[in-house]
This record gives sequence, C-alpha cells and structure tokens, in this order.
Amino acid sequence: MDVVLSEQPHDPEALYRLVRSAMEPHVVAARGEPWNDARERAQFFEQLAPASVRVIAVEEQVVGFVDLRGVRGGSMSGRGSGR
Repeated sequence: MDVVLSEQPHDPEALYRLVRSAMEPHVVAARGEPWNDARERAQFFEQLAPASVRVIAVEEQVVGFVDLRGVRGGSMSGRGSGR
C-alpha cells in the first residue's frame, strides 16, 4: 500500500467534504442539533491555512489531510516524514 503525505495542490471543497464526512456525527452529537452547513463551512474556510495543509493519499486517492501550522513552521523536516 502506497501512503503519501504530499504538498500537492488540493481542492478546499474536497477537504471540507472530508471534514464533514468524518466529523458530522460527532458535531451533531456534541451540539444536540442537526449539522448547520453554513456555520460549519464558514468556520472551516475561516480557519483553513492552505500553505500548511498536507494531503494524505493512499494509492493516489486523497483520504485525509493534516494542518502543520504547529509543527516547526509547517515543515515536516526532521520529524520522521520519511522524505
């Protein structure tokens, strides 16, 4: 299995869909109300820092992403990245 952490250009809408698919049940349970797409979308795009995002791909399919703002200025160097 080929797993890659990549700085490739990414589609912010696709990242939002990943977040929603992973987080919607948890947010709904925590808030006790239905998913509010307008609120969640606005918050996601307000907080998104594209320069710090690395996508996780398995066999060339994007399956997730990480935000590296808190990791040495957003760099994976010296952090066991395998690069």
